[in-house]
This record gives sequence, structure tokens and C-alpha cells, in this order.
Amino acid sequence: EEDKDKDEEEQSVELSSIVNYAEASKFVSLTDQERGFWQCFSLKEDKAESLGKDQDGARQLVILTQTNLARVYPKGSRINSDNYNPVPYWLRGFQLAAMNLQTHDEGSAINNAFFAQNGGCGYVLKPEYMLRPAPIYSPLSLTGESQEEVTITLLAGHQLGQGQVRVGLRLLGHPHDETSWMSSTTQGSNCSWGESSQGEEVVLTVRRPQLALLEVKLY
Repeated sequence: EEDKDKDEEEQSVELSSIVNYAEASKFVSLTDQERGFWQCFSLKEDKAESLGKDQDGARQLVILTQTNLARVYPKGSRINSDNYNPVPYWLRGFQLAAMNLQTHDEGSAINNAFFAQNGGCGYVLKPEYMLRPAPIYSPLSLTGESQEEVTITLLAGHQLGQGQVRVGLRLLGHPHDETSWMSSTTQGSNCSWGESSQGEEVVLTVRRPQLALLEVKLY
């Protein structure tokens, strides 16, 4: 009994106070002013989607998650443990997108690609425009963003297998950035594109590059 009392006396109150650094708490509303910054609410993907489906709800989520932690997780009907696309939730400010890591599908690939940009350290900082006190940013519409153009030239491929080959590009991110492109069809294991192997060129317009990902697929 004396040893137990001694151990309790030697505990650091300051250290113990920071052990539970994220407290789970129930979601109340998008305008909840009583939440502490250390509290985290969790929503199923369909509930989160419903809250942020219109301009007002989406912007309120962006504002709420400036000072509060929010987590989205797969709905119960995903009995095959497949994954949702996490991008729409990141656009609305959710810091945590829970994934079924045992399933390697498109949602998992998008999640891995997004967090690879910071060296795989486990987090990516939000863009500055999502943290402004009165953000003009919208996850659904254009708000006067400047445009950046990315030019990609498809030249050649090697060891692609037998038969016909096409390359597809898909830009993911803000709805007004999302687009796709498909190359012409060519033939052979080691092949090239364009006249005289000069390649095929595509120009992608990006307005929110911090939230964009490029998917490359071989068909």
C-alpha cells in the first residue's frame, strides 16, 4: 500500500494532463460554439456528405474544422471493407479520414498518394486559404482562384506487355479541377506516341493545386 501511494505521488500532473490529447465528443451542430480544440467528433461518411452537400453546409464545415478536430469513417454497409474517396472530406476540412487499410482499392491508393507528398510522415498541412477567419474558399464552386497550367507529354513506354496500349490521366481534387484524358491507342511492349515519336501532349488547368492529385493508368 505504501509503494502504491509513493508511485501516485511521483506522477507528474502536467504530463498526465496531455496524455489524452484528443477527446472524443459527440457532434452537436455546425455552429457549435462550446467545443474545445482538443475535442474530436466522428461522422459516418454518409452523414458527413449530407452535412456538406450544399454551399452553406460545406463552408460551415470548413470554418468548424479550423478550430476543431473532425473524423469521417466508412459507413456500415461497406461489408466488403471497401473504401470511400477521401478527397471530398479533405476539401471540407476533415483532418482524419479513417480507411480500411486491409483493402487495397482506389480509395486506399488516393489516401496513400496524398500523404506521400510530405515524405510519408503522417500529416499534410491544410492550405492557408482554408484557415482564414472569413474564408472565401468553397469546396463546391470557384471563388476567384488564379489558374496554373500543367503540361504533360506522353512519349513512350517500355515493357508494357503485348497487345494494344492506352494511357489515361485523371486529375482529382476540387470539383472544378477534376478532369480526365485518354491517349490514342498504340501497339507493342515498347511503344511510342505521336507522329515521329514526338509524343502526345495534354494541358491540365489547376486552380487548387494543394488539394490536387494526378492518377495515371495503363489500359
